[in-house]
Amino acid sequence: MLAKKYKLPSSSFRGSSRLYRSGRFLTVNLSKSPLLFSRFGVVVSLKYDKRATVRHRLKREIFEFIRKKEIFRAPGRNVVVIIKKGVTSTDEPAIIKEVSLLLSNL
Repeated sequence: MLAKKYKLPSSSFRGSSRLYRSGRFLTVNLSKSPLLFSRFGVVVSLKYDKRATVRHRLKREIFEFIRKKEIFRAPGRNVVVIIKKGVTSTDEPAIIKEVSLLLSNL
């Protein structure tokens, strides 16, 4: 589980200057932060799945990937991962693979 200090509070999801990286399943929004580490947030809408357990499982998998790859060690970024509309719960392995591609160049 990713430590709480590396999770971006939902009030900070909206920022002024952002860099967008987009893929087939998700969008990654990057903004600058004065901190010595990066913080991450994940948004999964009800359109992905109506069940909260399914949405939270995907969030946990993304946070776990970030923890294992130690992406949070890159300084000064706020990163928000947004799952796009029309993505089904059967696409989970492809989503994790796309997260790795989009976050690899932080």
